[in-house]
Amino acid sequence: MNNLEKQLGSFSPETWKTDQVIILDWMDGPRYGVCRLEKPSCEFVFDCVYESNDGEGLETRFFGLRELPTGAVQKLIMALSRLGTPTGTIWVPRWSFATEQEKEDAEATVDQILSLSSRSTLAVQTDDFRSFLRCMTIPLHPERLSA
Repeated sequence: MNNLEKQLGSFSPETWKTDQVIILDWMDGPRYGVCRLEKPSCEFVFDCVYESNDGEGLETRFFGLRELPTGAVQKLIMALSRLGTPTGTIWVPRWSFATEQEKEDAEATVDQILSLSSRSTLAVQTDDFRSFLRCMTIPLHPERLSA
């Protein structure tokens, strides 16, 4: 069990408090990004591993998690500073750069920061990363959850 599993397992998901979310992939809702929780204090990469639609526009999404070291989310904010700064808890930076070189440099830095993540067997159910409905253990899916 890694530190993320211990931290998230020590609190009910309904009591988690989000500090900062950076969504790096959005398609009718968050698909991939990073999250820093204030309570419990932890940081992680999230990646949508399952979604369904009830036919009335309500989606259920589950996200696999990978633990990030403390400070990784702040490093990501600094790396993406050319795209603006977060003005609230949820930030979806507009991926627009002045030059192709700036874009390549930003992507390389993002990849380097995300490469610091470590595997986890956790998944969460959330619609918005402000409130969490469930946290559960899942089998690792090597293509999506391996670091």
